[in-house]
Amino acid sequence: MNQVRTSPLAEPPARKKLTRMRILVVGSSGTIGSAVAKALSEHGQDIVEVTYSGGGLTVDPSDTASIEALYDTAGKLDAVLCAAGVAQFGPLEELSDADLAQSIENKLMGQVNLIRCGIGWVTEGGSFTLTSGGLSQKPTAATTAVSMVGAAIDLENRYRVNVVSPG
Repeated sequence: MNQVRTSPLAEPPARKKLTRMRILVVGSSGTIGSAVAKALSEHGQDIVEVTYSGGGLTVDPSDTASIEALYDTAGKLDAVLCAAGVAQFGPLEELSDADLAQSIENKLMGQVNLIRCGIGWVTEGGSFTLTSGGLSQKPTAATTAVSMVGAAIDLENRYRVNVVSPG
C-alpha cells in the first residue's frame, strides 16, 4: 500500500511569537501607518498611535518642541515607526523655496528629529523604523522633493535604524 507523505516544505512555517513591545506609530491614521499599527496589534504589541491632528496623541513632525512633548507624554518605548511626513510634488523648476523647505522640515527633518529626540526614550537596542517610499529609489517626473528626503541615519550599535519602502 502506498502512503502519501506531505513534504515539510509544503507546510507553512511556524510563526515565532514576538516579544511584547511598546511601539510608537507616528502616522497611525494614514494608509500605511494604520495597516502597520493593526498588524502589530494583532501580534500582541502595545501600540501607541500618533496622528497629526485629531483625538489622542498628536505631533507636528516639523516642530521639534512638538516631538519632544510627544515623547514626554508617551514615555518609555521599545520602538518607533514613522509613516508620516509631508513633501511637495511638482517638477523641480516649479517648486518654490517654501515647497522644498516644507518637504525638508517635515518629512526629512521630522524623521531625523523623531530619532534625535527619541534617544533616551527608546530602550537601548530598540529600533526606529522610517518610511521612505519607492520614489527615493526610482524617482519620476514631479517627485524631486519627495525623492530627496528619503534618508537613512547611522547610530552605531545603540539603536537599529531601518528605512523601509512600502510602496
